[in-house]
Amino acid sequence: MAYDNTKEALRTFGGLFVSRSSQGLKDGNSEASGKLDSSIQFRPTRSSRAIGIDVSMEDYAKFVDEGRKAGRRPPTAPIEKWLTYQNVKSKLSLGELTDSARKGIAYQIAAKIGREGTKGNHFLTNVIKSTLVTRDLPLMIENSISDDIEAMLDEVFAKFN
Repeated sequence: MAYDNTKEALRTFGGLFVSRSSQGLKDGNSEASGKLDSSIQFRPTRSSRAIGIDVSMEDYAKFVDEGRKAGRRPPTAPIEKWLTYQNVKSKLSLGELTDSARKGIAYQIAAKIGREGTKGNHFLTNVIKSTLVTRDLPLMIENSISDDIEAMLDEVFAKFN
């Protein structure tokens, strides 16, 4: 079938891309609920003109990857929810919090983020700048397209023999 090697190369690359992004979250100690990690998806796309790649994940991935500049205080509701995750409670040595205590801590965290910003962990940027993307992907695609063309030519010549 046409493009089988190219499709397989993109699937392989996608799996590596997702697993390395996931590992970057773990290495950056950025796991709270696991929602971001499980949301990372990679899909090869195809239109009448081109084959492409679609990477999707939770919207807040940008802030985990790039951080957030100082400026306005972020909303406290997501921070309050973040404070309920077991990973976060154990990292911050928090036991069970009352709603009032959670709101107070969330407000303090939001105020500090507003003043100082946050650092990103570059879990995605590191993958995008890695040799997986800059060297391996182009080689995988080049080789797979070559194999697909060769397979198509074999089919064409087989019809003439």
